[in-house]
Amino acid sequence: MNRETDAYIATSADESTVLTGWLREQGLSNDPSQVRPGGTLWIIGHDYEIRDGNLAIRLVRQRGFNPQNTARVVLIVCSSAAVGVYGKGSTAQNIATGLGVPVYGSSIPVSMSADLPMMVDDEDESSSWSRAGAMSRALNLHGTFHLFPPNPPRLFVPGG
Repeated sequence: MNRETDAYIATSADESTVLTGWLREQGLSNDPSQVRPGGTLWIIGHDYEIRDGNLAIRLVRQRGFNPQNTARVVLIVCSSAAVGVYGKGSTAQNIATGLGVPVYGSSIPVSMSADLPMMVDDEDESSSWSRAGAMSRALNLHGTFHLFPPNPPRLFVPGG
């Protein structure tokens, strides 16, 4: 997590959770338009709110999201990689296609703890996401995360 390049957005029900408070402590912007080149947009919400992904796509676009700046989106949403839960396909795939950027989503419920060592592996498509926290605390997000490329894949557009 990089406060210089990353940002997050949360559904209204998740705006005052421990996770969003921790992200604010780290200096992350709650504004998707603030994602800088190579950055990550963290989307936080409940599966029953985000459902097929259309809510997240709409919220992110309304807030000025620029897919050209974003290397990836990470969904902190339970079972967002599970197929067929909220219609055809997975929420993660729908968001990847709708936003035009690669998305990491978990196929199982996401949980959080603050006492395990930091581990992030962008090369592995199934990872535990965690980052060092304030006062040497580490925040660990546990799930089985899978990478979903946009469908069709994002194409480079010269000058675009």
